[in-house]
Amino acid sequence: PDGSSVSIWLGIGACIGKRALIGKFASIGKFASIGEFAHIGEFAHIGEAARIGERARIGEAARIGGGARIGERARIGERATWHANLGVTGHGYTCHAYFSDALYITAGCRTFTVDQARAHWGSADYSYATRGKRMLLLVELAEKLYELEKV
Repeated sequence: PDGSSVSIWLGIGACIGKRALIGKFASIGKFASIGEFAHIGEFAHIGEAARIGERARIGEAARIGGGARIGERARIGERATWHANLGVTGHGYTCHAYFSDALYITAGCRTFTVDQARAHWGSADYSYATRGKRMLLLVELAEKLYELEKV
C-alpha cells in the first residue's frame, strides 16, 4: 500500500493463505503451504512441501525443513535451526520443540525452556496432574529427539 517493494523467494507451486504476512527476504520452498493469517519472519526459510498452519508464527531467521508440518497457532521462535512436531495434546494444543539458543517447548501460545516447562507442568500447584505428566513426557521426548538429530 505504501509503494515499497519487498524481496522474498517463492518456490513453484507454493501457496500463501489470505492475510498471511511474509517477512523481508524470507524464502518459501516449492509446493510449501502457508496458512491464512500465518506470520513468517524476516529471513526465515520454509522448506519444500512444508505446511504452516493458520495463524502460526515462524520467527525471524528460523529454518523449517522440507515436509515439516507446523500446526495451527503454533509458534517457532527466532533463529530456530531444529524443529520437531510433538503432536496435538489431549487439551487441543499443538505442541512443538525447537532449538535456537536453547531447546524450547511450545504448547498453544505458551513457550518454555525445558527447565521452565518442567517447573510449570511438574508443579504441585498445576491444576491437571494427568495433563502435566503427559506434557512432561513430551518434554522428555523432545530432549531425546534433539540429542538424536543434533544440528
